[in-house]
Amino acid sequence: MNGLFTGLQFEEKEKNVRYRREPGYENLNTFNDLRDSLMHMVVHDMRNMLTSVFGHIQILQQTDLDDAQRQCADIVFKGLQNVIELSNTVIDVNRLEQGKLPLNKKQYEIDTILNEAVRLLGALPTDCHIRTEVVEGPLFVHCDADLIRRVLFNLLGNAVKYTEGNDMVRVIASRAGERVKVSVVDSGPGIPVEFHHKIFEKYFQVELRKKDIPSTGLGLAFCKMVIDAHQGEIGVQSVPGEGSIFWFELPA
Repeated sequence: MNGLFTGLQFEEKEKNVRYRREPGYENLNTFNDLRDSLMHMVVHDMRNMLTSVFGHIQILQQTDLDDAQRQCADIVFKGLQNVIELSNTVIDVNRLEQGKLPLNKKQYEIDTILNEAVRLLGALPTDCHIRTEVVEGPLFVHCDADLIRRVLFNLLGNAVKYTEGNDMVRVIASRAGERVKVSVVDSGPGIPVEFHHKIFEKYFQVELRKKDIPSTGLGLAFCKMVIDAHQGEIGVQSVPGEGSIFWFELPA
């Protein structure tokens, strides 16, 4: 009897412990929701102000400037462009999580989207270069071209940042059954296998070799949310020291 009674006490204690924990989890979830809402509002207002400054910089670039002034204007222009892109990502991640980001799906040739994403990157900060390949093209996908272009922009931007010297980043589009698969291949430091799934989580960051590279931990999360919204798949193949292949598939 004592043993049974002791067991019942233990079970009751366990229930009480679980019951006491639940409000903490609820409070944590509420805090996270409030944090994300506040971030969304701040970033939204910040983006509006930055867009105004961005427009004035574009006007300034069209005026007569000497070489030093033009160089400064170009640096400010590029910096503002990156911050506005980050702001758009923060806002769109929030909208994707809430299912409030509409998709404007149409039929597009994947080669066109690939080339536009490369063009958006502009002049590369290193000596590396990008080569696009379409296997057995033309290949068509049913997608929101603007969002898929931004997915490629993120994946290519990461590949370029982590590629050393004058190595090449390859973008390969090919058929995968009833889907089209796009792979971004780099020769960077690679990613340990235990991080392959976590890397697409919001705010998750992997400590890689280039410690001076800033990251928000939102770019890959945004990519996954966009591909999921298209009923596609996204993943990574990587071995430390041998580079990475980030890939996604879309309905053809």
